[in-house]
Amino acid sequence: MVFEPDIPVSASHIYIFTSNPKRYISEVEVFERTPSDFALCYPRCIDIDIKENYYLDTVSVFTDEKGYFHYTVYTSMDGRDFTYLGRKNNNESCNAATGDVFCADGREARIIRVYMEYNSLSAEANITNLTFTGRKSNTPVVNAPEIEVSDFNLIGECTDDM
Repeated sequence: MVFEPDIPVSASHIYIFTSNPKRYISEVEVFERTPSDFALCYPRCIDIDIKENYYLDTVSVFTDEKGYFHYTVYTSMDGRDFTYLGRKNNNESCNAATGDVFCADGREARIIRVYMEYNSLSAEANITNLTFTGRKSNTPVVNAPEIEVSDFNLIGECTDDM
């Protein structure tokens, strides 16, 4: 069995990586990770609550300067309903001085979400910093509404044949 480079193959909670596409399974190193190690792996949503509502002019996302990242940025007023702001899906490294800058055009928001989708150097999905420019809107902060689940009845019975 030949593996693609840097693509993990799941075997229960054991993952196998190889950086050489010509390696066979007998030539790769195997290591075990605990489930908590994968909390930082992509895909991963990172929500930054800026505590008050702002009219945002720009949002700058900073990632490691080595390699490149793909991610999508969203904004929200309540933490439940998000609106697309922009996406970084090129293979350019992050600008160390400015980060990756997204124009928000005065959009009102309290929460900025970065949905990390890819890291060219590892399975980890971290941002090193997030900054924004704008001004306080002074509108009241709205929390995420409660989720309401209506009661339901099972139709029929479950059997082992299902």
